Amino acid sequence: MQPTPELSAERRLALVVATSTYTDASLRRLRAPAHDAAALSDVLSDPEIGGFTVTQVIDRTAQDVRLAFEEFLAHRAPHDLVVVYVSCHGLVDARRRLYFAATDTRKDRLAATGVEAQWLLDQLDDCRARRQVVILDCCFSGAFAQRSKGETDLGLGERFHGHSRGRVVLTASRATEYSFEGEPVPGEVLPGSVFTSALVTGIRSGEADTDHDGYISVDDAYTYAFDRLRVDDVAQTPQRWLYGAEGKILLARSPVGVSIPSPLLPDAWATRLASPHPAVRLGAVAAMGESLTDSDPARALAARRALEQVADEDIPRVAQAARAQLDSVSIGSGTPLAEGSSEEQPETVTGPPASAAHARGDAVPDESVSDEDPPQPVLINLSSPAVDAAHGPPRRPHFLRTRRGRVVLGGLVVLIAAAATVTPMLVDQSNDPGSPGRYDRPRGSILVNNKAVTGSSDTGQKMRWKRTYTDGPLYASVTGYATQSFGTSLLENVEDKLLTGTDSRLHSAGAGNVFTTIDAAAQQAAYKGLKGKQGAVVALDPSSGKILALVSGPSYSPSTIAGTSKEDTAAWTALNGDTEKPLLNRALKRTYPPGSTFEVVTAAAALENGLYKNIEAATDSPAPWTLPESTVQLKNEDGATCENASLQSALLNSCNTVFAKISNDLGNAKMREQAAGFGFNKEITTPVLAVKSVYPADDGSLNALDGIGQGSTSVTPLQMAMVTAAVANEGALMQPYLVAGLQTADGKIVEQHKPKAMSRSLSELNARKLQQMMEYIVGDGPGSGAKIPGSTVGGMSGSAQLPTGTSNTAYAWFVSYAKREESGSPAVAVAVVVESSGGTGEKASGDKIAAPIAKRVMEAVLKR
Repeated sequence: MQPTPELSAERRLALVVATSTYTDASLRRLRAPAHDAAALSDVLSDPEIGGFTVTQVIDRTAQDVRLAFEEFLAHRAPHDLVVVYVSCHGLVDARRRLYFAATDTRKDRLAATGVEAQWLLDQLDDCRARRQVVILDCCFSGAFAQRSKGETDLGLGERFHGHSRGRVVLTASRATEYSFEGEPVPGEVLPGSVFTSALVTGIRSGEADTDHDGYISVDDAYTYAFDRLRVDDVAQTPQRWLYGAEGKILLARSPVGVSIPSPLLPDAWATRLASPHPAVRLGAVAAMGESLTDSDPARALAARRALEQVADEDIPRVAQAARAQLDSVSIGSGTPLAEGSSEEQPETVTGPPASAAHARGDAVPDESVSDEDPPQPVLINLSSPAVDAAHGPPRRPHFLRTRRGRVVLGGLVVLIAAAATVTPMLVDQSNDPGSPGRYDRPRGSILVNNKAVTGSSDTGQKMRWKRTYTDGPLYASVTGYATQSFGTSLLENVEDKLLTGTDSRLHSAGAGNVFTTIDAAAQQAAYKGLKGKQGAVVALDPSSGKILALVSGPSYSPSTIAGTSKEDTAAWTALNGDTEKPLLNRALKRTYPPGSTFEVVTAAAALENGLYKNIEAATDSPAPWTLPESTVQLKNEDGATCENASLQSALLNSCNTVFAKISNDLGNAKMREQAAGFGFNKEITTPVLAVKSVYPADDGSLNALDGIGQGSTSVTPLQMAMVTAAVANEGALMQPYLVAGLQTADGKIVEQHKPKAMSRSLSELNARKLQQMMEYIVGDGPGSGAKIPGSTVGGMSGSAQLPTGTSNTAYAWFVSYAKREESGSPAVAVAVVVESSGGTGEKASGDKIAAPIAKRVMEAVLKR
């Protein structure tokens, strides 16, 4: 796979209109529109996927909606791409005219209080934007397109070509059908509509990109949603209408990237290159030079690799010819920009998921469920003429212009790597894995407990020094990898300048060394506990923020991909193709639903806001409890005593009803404020960047479910370790950090980290109350498996169903802290998550599967 090229540079604008609540009592409240609007806006506005500027109009009057439509469409330019999305009740009058319902719409006065579909069509006709996409998710939405001169079933894959101009309308149902909301499941997030959910899933996952070209067109998205509804046996038929359209309108880039075949050197080239006669080899060089700009990316990549090898290894005359071929094809001569772009305008390279992520220390490929992280762009000046208006951008990505080690793929500058895997180019040439100068001396060391866990070996080749790793799989989640073919990740990437000796602070003193905060015994305990499982373990020193253990499973051996051999290439290909994603750092780069472990945060919010002060007093908590603005009853685990349970009893028994009602009683703003105090909704730099953990801006039932970790709340294992550490540290949250210091090769200090307070998560008094609650769980409750003789331990378990909803699969969580016996001060805070645990409930999952791992890590730290 390789990152998808940037979408063309026209303005991409979307208007999302959703109405859930209505003053007319005959119009029932809808669950789906608010959820759908948030989900679709999120994926469309994601700069690595949709890249749209999104305007939301949620629960507004008919006048407000009409004004929003008109203002949005009135100021568009011809080359803008506009998307209009509507989710609400669809109403049809006696003359079969469709109206969109707003908050003040009356069914008996549709003409005066509704938004007529024909009026919206008129606004679209007047809009100057030549490419329009209308997505309607409401009952009878198929009636919308019947007012136009469209066709019901067109082969858009054949019809779309050329300028991509015109209008496409996607509707959730036929003119006589209803559109359905997903069925709610007690204890889980309320679903959106089946149609919009399918669209969002197809775009977000990349599954809608069935031709693997790296782009998701309107047709791709529609086809995916249509097939999804057929598979799910939903009694509605999405419709697709096209009129005046000529071209493939691209909604998004696939997060998965572009698939190209592995480059194989044609037999004719290989035979001529093996000839002992220089003239024959020169002929092969000429032929390969012509293929550098071939529209087949695999052939172009094969030609480049072969020419680079000839330039490095052949006799001077042939090598110079190969170098001339490579240098003659340069960046900036013919790469198209969007119409109207300046030749001096910089191209922003963000390329999902690798380019920006790579620059921030991610393993490639990487995965993140938290989608609020905009990439930090890498700016590269691409001087080129404007695109030919008669032809537009190329339909499929192809290699346009190349220079040694780099390729311009549809306007995106990327770096050639083996096995057709493309890793993004960094502006700093010193970090180019293909630059021989990086390997002319040993790389600096990364140390754990003052012992190097990395080294360098002399290969005797042009790229002389290759990275080596001691106990590579044990520390791969910390060090990352440094390779001669595939770039760098994690600490190897973040501290690359120091490790290669190019950091100006070294004053030419050779390569520097990185001293980590990792405790070898804690790391070993976490690694052994997680071995054979998918998941992550993070351990922190609560009083300083030091990261004592950081393990992601399954792991891998960085040594196997460090070089340039066929074996390295095969290992890299295998790692990228492994369905268990060993290159993904689950501790920092993946988010999970936290399940009941998040109830620690909700309990803190209740205490901090004075909702409850006495943790042993009864709460106002019916069981079961009906979710707000809903008829769904939230229940608790069988046998749990939760009606009006105290905070201490509720945390002990993971009482969903108590904490969901607390979240609802406090409201979303106070819950978000409390979550922010623990580090949610912000980037955490260790210095490797961790993805954001998110407590969303939800209302009603969604906010209630968020408060028990079963809604849209998503966390990294690092985040839950931070929550636990703050509770253990009397409410003070310290900035987590992985690097204790940087030194020159001769031991001079370049940088020494000093612990920093990050926030006051809660008061000392309330922190002690939470400690009492968590210590009760371990001392006398289901968390007793984490009990350590002679030490005070607090903990909380949790589980959350996998998104598939299949039985016997859950994320098993356990968060805990341990205090030193002699001082009573917190020594360690731990978060453990195990994927696909096989547990069927809280006790069978977190307490039995994750807690023993946490106990081993805490014991390792306490023995120091």
